[in-house]
Amino acid sequence: MRRSRPALLGIALATLALAGCGDSEFKEGFDKGFDKSWKESFVKSCVKGAGPRVEAKMAADLCGCMRDYMQQHLTRAELANPASDRSEKVGEEATNVCIAKLVPQGAR
Repeated sequence: MRRSRPALLGIALATLALAGCGDSEFKEGFDKGFDKSWKESFVKSCVKGAGPRVEAKMAADLCGCMRDYMQQHLTRAELANPASDRSEKVGEEATNVCIAKLVPQGAR
């Protein structure tokens, strides 16, 4: 199959444009997308995991607190691997810190 010159020129320009974006722009875009997706999915699954025994607003507040704590203490790679020892340890810390912060002492 023979391509026309305009088609080949378009492919070449697209390749150069992508190469010109550079790794830093790609990484920045990837990081933003990862952060947004992780935040949304973590809170959604955390609230769902709390189940009906926890008031919806309290679950959302606790899960948001845990999300923020974990993002401050874990790398993106660790956030992407919740089964790692370090991720589990920080997850437990987040749970303890956020319960102490948000749940009244008489309710524990």
